[in-house]
Amino acid sequence: MAKIVYKIICVLVLSQISYIIGAQTKRASWWTEPHRFLQFNLQVKDADLIDADEVIRYAKEELRAEAIMLNAGGIYAWYPTEVPFHQKNPYMGDRDVFGELVEAAKKYDIKILARTDWSKTTEKTFEDHPEWFALKPDGKPQITGEPRFGDYDMLYLTCGAGPYRNEAVAMPALKEIITKYDVDAFFFSFAKFNTSYSPYAKKKYKSLYGKDLAEEKKDINPNWLSEAYYDTWKNWYKAIKETDPQIAIVGRTRMDQRETIELMSEFSDVLSTQPRDAYFQGWEAQDPRWKSSIETNFARSAHQNGERPLILTNTAPGLAWRHTSLPKAEFDFWMAQIIANGGNWLPSTTGFPAVMEDQRTLENVRDFNLQIEKIQPYLANNFKNAPVAILNSKSNFKKSEDELNGFFEAMISHQIQFDVISEYNLIRGDLKNYDLLILADQRILTDQEITAINDFIEKGGKTLSTFQTGLYTDREKKRDNFFLKEYLEIEDQFDPLQDQTGSYLRIENPAHPLLQKLGNTLLIPNGKDIMIVSSSREPLVTLVPPFAPDGWFGNPPERARFRKESTEVSILHSIRDHIYFANQIGQLTWDYRLPDHKQLIANAINSLVPEASPLHTINYPDIMVTPFKKDRGHLLFFVNNVGERPLRQTNTLKDVEVVFDLNKKPGKVESLINEQDIGFTYQDNKLSFTLSILHTWEAVYIE
Repeated sequence: MAKIVYKIICVLVLSQISYIIGAQTKRASWWTEPHRFLQFNLQVKDADLIDADEVIRYAKEELRAEAIMLNAGGIYAWYPTEVPFHQKNPYMGDRDVFGELVEAAKKYDIKILARTDWSKTTEKTFEDHPEWFALKPDGKPQITGEPRFGDYDMLYLTCGAGPYRNEAVAMPALKEIITKYDVDAFFFSFAKFNTSYSPYAKKKYKSLYGKDLAEEKKDINPNWLSEAYYDTWKNWYKAIKETDPQIAIVGRTRMDQRETIELMSEFSDVLSTQPRDAYFQGWEAQDPRWKSSIETNFARSAHQNGERPLILTNTAPGLAWRHTSLPKAEFDFWMAQIIANGGNWLPSTTGFPAVMEDQRTLENVRDFNLQIEKIQPYLANNFKNAPVAILNSKSNFKKSEDELNGFFEAMISHQIQFDVISEYNLIRGDLKNYDLLILADQRILTDQEITAINDFIEKGGKTLSTFQTGLYTDREKKRDNFFLKEYLEIEDQFDPLQDQTGSYLRIENPAHPLLQKLGNTLLIPNGKDIMIVSSSREPLVTLVPPFAPDGWFGNPPERARFRKESTEVSILHSIRDHIYFANQIGQLTWDYRLPDHKQLIANAINSLVPEASPLHTINYPDIMVTPFKKDRGHLLFFVNNVGERPLRQTNTLKDVEVVFDLNKKPGKVESLINEQDIGFTYQDNKLSFTLSILHTWEAVYIE
């Protein structure tokens, strides 16, 4: 009898495991497919104006959406919740707005992403449970919305470690939404941990670090906010997956890695990032023009299992003006980068069509979705062949952000194909997919990361590193030895030479391949710190130090006698499969955008990996290009990068000459967006063709 019971239990367990595995397979395939997403960020007071069928019909038929993200719960429940202290939208009356929208969405065959925000709630809940909220050191609550405008509720920030975000409200509400409604995925807005001195936060800090939570930020463990947040995310994951394992969870990340990739890769089904095209801080504070590409690249590279990350964008010029629209040319340019880098695009609009006074937003979304619809059959199961990886480590991001930005600028300008990876990819062994690893001033490297890099090198991998890479442990203790010195034949590395404004880089061997395409010069501007290294190898580039006090460079000019002789400080080291810049070449590139610095970076990469740039636009070299392997052919993307942003109008290019490295003659070259006829020639493993016109972007399929 016992054996029979045991067998029955085994069958049940195995069937459950098979069910979960099957569900996971189904989820994975859903996110590998291209979809046209949309968010209507509903406003609380508009609840009674919502005609669910009309809203969803418009999303489907006019805006061409296949999946829609809608307010479900958190700050307010948009349905008649039975969870205590989950405050219902007071303007909804007796309606079930979320339920009506879900029902309409299923009628129109649209997938639903339920959006929740547990970061804050109304003063009503605070009155009953003030200990659930994010408190200041003096015990007072953290309030948003002061001073109060209009008759809105005051919103109080909840404590990330408290019951509101966990077992008391958020977890039962998530289960309630799943039980009541047919949703396909969950998205969490403002999913982060705020500094809090609630009793729950104090207790959690004590349990993690064995001491009291300090009032001064400098005295708080730097991992505190993220580690406290992880437990809450895991609770949400548990609540959803225990209720219905088929429902997908969208994990939030971004380049500065507010949340680690490791957590999101384990406790979410697809990654999301949000490269806002924001102008609310002024034109000079705008994000880099390639920010949308890089964020998509980073999110797609993280999992490396083929799913398309969900890239959320605002259709407005920043949330400060969330009810207005970006210029159409700027909007299209920003969004094209997402699709061209393998992402699914989710535009976020404030309100819904009947209450939106700037209809240009809707027109922009519609027009761009119509373009995606043209190429959608080609977007699934694409694989990017990027031989170069550049490490974006959480430990180094703040200090080396400009060094990274300079490399991004140089590689995109020179049409080099690369992936942005995290330390999680590094440790997990994902480097096997790459020929070259770029370490752009990654000064802090753990022993585990160094072991992974050494293993990559021992298996034939190549490196390009700069400045203080690997000089410090994760505890910011200086290492005795430069970990790459044996590969670069560097004998020693000393403290950096600082205050080098007005200095130069002097080319010692202009015939060397690393120093080509710079024109008739032996001098390149330098203005950054230099690591002093000693090596027996003949230097390729050396330092010419400043020859005048700060602010007096060559002033007056007759006092600025130039010394041809440089110092013995060597800048560029190259041996076999490894290159090292002792200066901050990336930061030079980013700060000054001079072509010489970009060319040096491109030369270094192409010398190590000649196939890093398989696709070139000959007469317009600044076009963003991304090739993907697609079935038996190739899918090539071209994004027009010409013009000063924000783009008032698209600067249409004509007769764009393209050369693509290809090992066999294709049968056809097809324009997918502009539907132009493309003739081509094929010789010496190079495919040549011309795009007669390039507006914002183009996709070309080669078979």
